[in-house]
Order: sequence, then structure tokens, then C-alpha cells
Amino acid sequence: MRVIASSIRKGNVIEQDGKLYVVVSAENIHPGKGTPVSQIEMRRISDGVKISERYKTTDQVEKATIEERNYTFLYEDGDGYHFMNPETYDQVQVSKDVIGDAVDGGIRLESLGRMHRKDAAAKKRP
Repeated sequence: MRVIASSIRKGNVIEQDGKLYVVVSAENIHPGKGTPVSQIEMRRISDGVKISERYKTTDQVEKATIEERNYTFLYEDGDGYHFMNPETYDQVQVSKDVIGDAVDGGIRLESLGRMHRKDAAAKKRP
């Protein structure tokens, strides 16, 4: 789904260059002279790389569809954290860079993307 850049908010997931990104911060800047822009900092879901992009507020951005699923934390090893879907018993490995500090306390793992995409990101439970 394409949306204008000024409507992007923290926590949204956008697709750029075939990769999924979680928005870390989004700020609309209206200079006294010139075109208003949206400054968006985001983290790539697949490897945790952080990037910053600047769009005109009227530019179109691809907002990803999110499918939520609950996963149970199993264990941690050198490769990252391992989770299991309690309904299907499928296991997923997520790198430490993607999860960050969310491991303290409960964790909800969200499968992100389109129907054919299998990228994952982690967030704290509300």
C-alpha cells in the first residue's frame, strides 16, 4: 500500500528496494523557505542496519502489510534468539541486532511483510 511520506510514523514498516524497514523515528520538517520534507530513520529488519532517508512530504512510500503471530521464546545462543510458534511448532531464529533490548520481559514476535515474505521483527509485549 502506497502512502505519502508525511503520514509515516514510528513503528510503521515500510518496504524500500525490496527490503523491509521498521521506522525508528519520523519527523516532518517545514523550513521557512523551500519544500517541506519528512526525515525518517529506520532499521532494516533482516540485519539491523540503521539508515536515514529524507523524502518530500508528498512522495509516495510503500507501507508493508503486517501479519501478527505469537511466538514463545525458547533459548539464546551465539546466532541469536530462537522462538517457536505454539500453534504450528515452527521455529524462527532472530538475530540479537533485530531484537535489541526487548529480551528483558515478555516478547511478541511479529512476522512482517507480504504473503510470500518471511522476515521477522521483535517487539515487547504491551
